[in-house]
Amino acid sequence: MYIDPPYPENKCNYVCNMRSWEDHERLAGRLRKAKCRWIYSSYDIPEIRDLFKAYYMIPVQSASGMNVRKDSTARILNKELLITNYKPFSQDAILEADPQLILSIEA
Repeated sequence: MYIDPPYPENKCNYVCNMRSWEDHERLAGRLRKAKCRWIYSSYDIPEIRDLFKAYYMIPVQSASGMNVRKDSTARILNKELLITNYKPFSQDAILEADPQLILSIEA
C-alpha cells in the first residue's frame, strides 16, 4: 500500500484532513498495526524520522515548483523520505535475481 498524506508544515490548505501533527501520529499508529506491506512518503525532517524510527528509510530528492511563484520556472529541492515496513530491495539484489530486469529498467 502506498501512503502519500499531506506533508507536515507544508502550508497547503487541506480542508478535511491531516491539519495537525496529532493526525500524523494517529496515522503512524495505524500503520504500526497494518498487516500489509506499505510505503509512506513525507518530508525528511527530524520529527518524521523519530515517528518512524523503527522502519526502513530511503532518502530521496526531487525538484518542485510548489513553493515558487506561479509564473516562475524556478524549482526548489525537496528532501523527502520513503519509509517502509519491509526491507527494500537493492539494485544489487534485483540484478542477482534477474540481470535482464536491470537492463530493461535502464534502457
